Amino acid sequence: MPGIGGNATFKVELATQTDDGEANTRKAAEFKRYAAMYGFKPEHLYAEFNYAGRTYKLTGFSPKASRFPLIVERVPDGKAFKMPLEAAASLKGK
Repeated sequence: MPGIGGNATFKVELATQTDDGEANTRKAAEFKRYAAMYGFKPEHLYAEFNYAGRTYKLTGFSPKASRFPLIVERVPDGKAFKMPLEAAASLKGK
């Protein structure tokens, strides 16, 4: 039958787990690698911070995203977001 292919392509990404149960993702590794360059410390990964009246957890970094490089999860429901560096500025003093 024309138009029906017998091929499929998919991508699988696996991550190990930390002792605390957090995933060691590629974005988490990127955060640890670039943290100092942006004024953060590697231990800020998975730290919680408040922004715009809500609590978020810092879960990674996307160095190619100049406007919204921080990868975060909203604490109550785990929904993922991208944010600007200023959103987690409160962590820099800790």
